[in-house]
Amino acid sequence: MNHKAKDKDFSVNQKLKQENEKLKRQLGRLKKQLSRIDFETYSNIKEVIEAQEREDIAFEAEEKDKQEKEDIRKIWECHKCGSDYLRLIVVSRPDGDFYLRRCPMCKNKTKLKPFTDSVGGLETRELRETREIRETRETRETRETREAKYAKH
Repeated sequence: MNHKAKDKDFSVNQKLKQENEKLKRQLGRLKKQLSRIDFETYSNIKEVIEAQEREDIAFEAEEKDKQEKEDIRKIWECHKCGSDYLRLIVVSRPDGDFYLRRCPMCKNKTKLKPFTDSVGGLETRELRETREIRETRETRETRETREAKYAKH
């Protein structure tokens, strides 16, 4: 990525941060105004505000997750083509789990290394789900093989 593109990204990020701060200040002013309202006369406003706060918390968590994923993409950007990022691929072998990273655009890849839980790029929850799916598939294939073997006899 060239220097101008980085400056452009930086200025866009600065503008977004300024707009975010402005919106936060406006939200604070509006919350202050709402706190002055007599809730007995407007009984459902409190419920609406609480529902909106829950939605805001969920939205902020989602935005944080998106930002973390974007940061990971920037860290693992393909050095060869620069148009995509290196995907983490976990390979199970009899001697353990190994991983490599590969770009789907240019097929650039890293060396195969032993996989540990400290390897970045794949959440442990996703790894656990992947292992459970693999184990379920292996169990099903074993059962189908056994059934086919006994069906012949």
